[in-house]
Amino acid sequence: MEDRDTLPRVNARRKFETYFPHFGEILSERRIGPSETLYTLKDGRKVIYDEVDDVITVYQKHDKDMDILPEEDWKKEFARILKRTIHLSGMTQGEFADRIGISQSTISKYMRRQSIPSAYVLKTMARFLKLDLDYLCNFDYLL
Repeated sequence: MEDRDTLPRVNARRKFETYFPHFGEILSERRIGPSETLYTLKDGRKVIYDEVDDVITVYQKHDKDMDILPEEDWKKEFARILKRTIHLSGMTQGEFADRIGISQSTISKYMRRQSIPSAYVLKTMARFLKLDLDYLCNFDYLL
């Protein structure tokens, strides 16, 4: 009998390869969150596959000497995680904004990658969503 943690991962990879065959060969895969898998492709790109919504996010190859994610990629991943987390919580952007004490337009700017939250807002979001702060802002898995 297969391990329960292994079975969804195998199905996720098969699903990813079936739905998105144009990405080519997968070199490695890693679970990064609930129903989320990071695939490293042969050409160096990284793809995050959200198995719940069948959504992918693609990140271009980075210089191997980089020890910090480029700002645009950080904003892209933060927006993806924030959008997904709010959606899974069952709240609207407006409800979430009200609960953490900021405006809906500010949340919208984060999701459109036009702005970055302050350390205080990040900590407030993490506390309210009962998430580890690292989950909201440390995306080293993309390096």
